[in-house]
Amino acid sequence: MSLGRFSLLAALAMVAVACDSKTNATTTPGADTAGAADTASSGDTSSAKPDTGGTPAGGEVIPTSGVAQLRLSHQQGCVLKVSGEVLCWGNGFGIRKLTPSSPIARIEHKHGKGAVVIYKNGDVGYFDGYDDKLALQKGLQGSARVAYQNAALVSLDAAGTAKAWYDNSTDVQAVGDLSALPPLISVGLDSEGKRALGVTKTGKVYTWTIDVGTKKTGAATEIAGISNATQVSLGSQDFFALLADGSVVSWPNGSSDAPKAVAGLEGGVAEIRGYSNCNCARMTNGTVRCWGPLQCQGAGGNGGDVSKTPVEVPGIKDAVSIAVEHSSAIGCALTKDGVVWCWGQPGQGVLGPDSVDGKPAVVAL
Repeated sequence: MSLGRFSLLAALAMVAVACDSKTNATTTPGADTAGAADTASSGDTSSAKPDTGGTPAGGEVIPTSGVAQLRLSHQQGCVLKVSGEVLCWGNGFGIRKLTPSSPIARIEHKHGKGAVVIYKNGDVGYFDGYDDKLALQKGLQGSARVAYQNAALVSLDAAGTAKAWYDNSTDVQAVGDLSALPPLISVGLDSEGKRALGVTKTGKVYTWTIDVGTKKTGAATEIAGISNATQVSLGSQDFFALLADGSVVSWPNGSSDAPKAVAGLEGGVAEIRGYSNCNCARMTNGTVRCWGPLQCQGAGGNGGDVSKTPVEVPGIKDAVSIAVEHSSAIGCALTKDGVVWCWGQPGQGVLGPDSVDGKPAVVAL
């Protein structure tokens, strides 16, 4: 490594705040809460803190210092730090430091370059990957969760009420009527933004279609055979549900087939993430298992067969949160010491500079 490159990494490392080594929070396998936004006023950001109570998404553990949350989008990663700052890095723009105008509760991925932030006062902001600022997303006030894919959005308020929207780049327009749905604790969209899954407070899973062209939503139907789900993940071919006992079931996208257990995840799953044909599970022991292309499994390279058998990603220990990049076979993990590891398809701008052939390596933040 050249001296200039070493100096750059050292400077970036100084920006990062190391997680307290005593932070070793535990979580119930697959725990997921509604992640409701707290009431907060805009103003001084010096005391801005992300919502560190509970497990706001898919059983991920929120550290008490350093990096609090991790998300991946198209050729880009973003982290929310406990200091309230948002750092984004990716293909074409290096590392961007974003200072919010109001305390942030959580961050979500945004299809295309960018990230979505949910403020504690229920407003929604976004980073488009170009300007060093967070813009306000008009029309989504009062949101606690947002699932965003292509031009389709689904929002949940603090009570779990779901609404579908069309994003026309300047504001959002209501799509269809989801009032028949029971309160939800989490929601997800498939890779095309045309089908959604939602988990109820009682652990049932519902699915419905979204058509932003006609501004209509299909009737929501319950996925038979699931009664204790805590989280869902939507791939291009298969959908997945994490159950309260730490097991994972799957069924084909848009199919009425009965969900079947996913083999190879014995030992208990705490969180699942997936996109396209790359899927990953964070195990309760802090390791990560992925299935799909070899790059998704941390084996390196640009090609290879797709495997449906979960394989442990080498070198990842004590993971508290995971994310999957929303176009390529790239995965990342946040470990309890505040370090972000990424692996997968090289050349996408998300992997750390020390990654060799796409194998797991630290991203200096």
